[in-house]
Amino acid sequence: AQKITTDVTGNDTAGMVAGMVASGMIAKGLNGIDTKFNVSGNKWYAESAYNEYKKLSDDSKVLTFNSLNSEEIYNIVKNSPESWAVEGYDLITSHNAKYFIKLTTNSIGEKTFNLDWPYYGGYEPDTIASIGELSGKIPVSRDGGDGGFTMGYGKNADGTYANNSERSIPKSSAKVNTGTFDVDVYKDTVDIVISGKSDFCKLQKLVKMGFSNKNAAKMISDYESWRTRIEIIGENNISDGVEIAGNNVTSKYGYYGKAAAWDVGDVHMKGGAGQMNTIYSWGTLKDTGIISDLGTAVIN
Repeated sequence: AQKITTDVTGNDTAGMVAGMVASGMIAKGLNGIDTKFNVSGNKWYAESAYNEYKKLSDDSKVLTFNSLNSEEIYNIVKNSPESWAVEGYDLITSHNAKYFIKLTTNSIGEKTFNLDWPYYGGYEPDTIASIGELSGKIPVSRDGGDGGFTMGYGKNADGTYANNSERSIPKSSAKVNTGTFDVDVYKDTVDIVISGKSDFCKLQKLVKMGFSNKNAAKMISDYESWRTRIEIIGENNISDGVEIAGNNVTSKYGYYGKAAAWDVGDVHMKGGAGQMNTIYSWGTLKDTGIISDLGTAVIN
């Protein structure tokens, strides 16, 4: 097979293998030249296409990605190391993937696949408030892994948890993690973690509260991660939503509010569920005991 070399933005050069041409994905935008990847249901070709795609310059990644249709995007994402973006959400299909998935820049400057989540952290702007206003113990739930910083809060009148349409999550059903969130203990730890003192001083104070050195270090590390997340400092972040609503909300303890409705392609998610964004991940909240009474529940 002939090797095709195409000059792209700047001095970058993208090597494309003609053996991937047989049928399937046509990616346009590399200085007007069509470059074909075969990802039409063949796992090997799709993986190869992803590997070649990752070699492109950032500008060429954007141009190429924007030229693809839903089926092409679905196949290349599904057969990549970033497959979570389709495998974790069964309402994202080969018919609507173009509307759900976008390219974002991660914390180390790489272009990666992500969902095109609603603006303002997924909140209805006029409902955003500070967790500092809350107290006591609150039922919480999370549809996702331990590394996430967002969770649902509260229950329905019948004791069930909000469904995924109310959470604006594109899944037909899920088993969510559940627990009880101790807001008062959480706020006490936040006061220490954001105090501006040295990490050593913070560790000492957290250990005096009864936390292990390991978990105290996790809280400090999580806060540093949280404050650099897209929903906190990126474009159309949570604070932007607060500003649009004309409210005055401090970010010190994180945020809570109601999930915004989300319409994507042929999928409608009605929103309205209680939603919370903490400065620690779900996993750290569990490990420290700030979230207790752990369990699971099936939601539709």
